[in-house]
Amino acid sequence: YQPKVCVASGKILGAEALIRWNHPDNGIILPTQFIGLAEEAGLVGKMGLQVLDIVCRDIAQMKAAKEEFGRVAINLSGAQFNDPFLLEELQKVTEFWKVMPESIEFEITESMVMNNHEQAIDHMDGLNAAGYTLSIDDFGTGYSSLAYLKRFPVNSLKIDRSFIQDMPKDANDTAIVLAIVAMAKTLGLKVVAEGVENVTQLETLKSCQCDEYQGFYFSQALPLEEFVALLEGANMPV
Repeated sequence: YQPKVCVASGKILGAEALIRWNHPDNGIILPTQFIGLAEEAGLVGKMGLQVLDIVCRDIAQMKAAKEEFGRVAINLSGAQFNDPFLLEELQKVTEFWKVMPESIEFEITESMVMNNHEQAIDHMDGLNAAGYTLSIDDFGTGYSSLAYLKRFPVNSLKIDRSFIQDMPKDANDTAIVLAIVAMAKTLGLKVVAEGVENVTQLETLKSCQCDEYQGFYFSQALPLEEFVALLEGANMPV
């Protein structure tokens, strides 16, 4: 779980669930090394449901311990978005663990939406109507169409790390971030920056009026127990 943090207050507002493979011989393996193989084997959809199952189990555990954690974001794959029974499958998992939809945020990429935008909009409308929160991930790197963006029932945009890493040194990147934030605010959307690694980037995001951020500057992705400890420490009143 990588914390999502309020730019203004520094409080943890939620987290993104990130998949790792704990290999018996090679230790922790990052998704860049196995997701491609999983896609070729047709296992990504099942993997996505397994991630949701684990996240819902952990949310139920945190709720039982009365931990305040905001929403947990989970990435949906293109394979899942092509499944006509997507909503039904997701609801089976959340209902099994008695997790309320407002505890879950689903992240989708621009390219997933634009490949079959009519079906994508149907899926998004169904997820939104069921109470789940939706976010466009890696915004600005795909094949975005502003004509369709205004039709998407999304709650937030995530600015890709490629625009963050050279701020504020790169004036073009800073201008792009400012433009995305301004557009999102006009559309009533929250903006999350990913890949924040230093205080200069964070201060620039503050001046841009970005809402939330995640990245190594605050914390890397953590196992549940470490995330809960960080949550308790970071959100204690001063």
